[in-house]
Amino acid sequence: MIPYIAYGTNTEIGVMRYIDDNRENVGDPKVSSQSVGNVSLALDANNIPYITYKEMLSKRTYISYIMKLMGKNRITVGDSFFHTSVDSIAFDSDNVPYIAYTDDRNDLHPRSVVIKQFIDDTRQTVGNPRFSY
Repeated sequence: MIPYIAYGTNTEIGVMRYIDDNRENVGDPKVSSQSVGNVSLALDANNIPYITYKEMLSKRTYISYIMKLMGKNRITVGDSFFHTSVDSIAFDSDNVPYIAYTDDRNDLHPRSVVIKQFIDDTRQTVGNPRFSY
């Protein structure tokens, strides 16, 4: 198995892998005009890397993305999410991606956690749509 790492800097999201004692970029790092954070990485059953991250638009406004890395191309999976912070991505035994995220919209008190699965790039809620913590 090839080890991968995802990283975020102030304005860049990237993925690297380690092959033959060398680190190499997986595609070109994505440059954003916004600060980025909450980077998460998972490999599907075919060892294709998926990353999640958020871009800070302002102090309380941000948008999260999920991307699949195919060679040098980054393919957006589903729609972006406003006011959410994707915390984790994983795959089930059928290679279906799942994400868990915090819904930070101001109208929700207390904050809540949402779990979604992607079927044909469409998000579908798993279980209770919002449970608070």
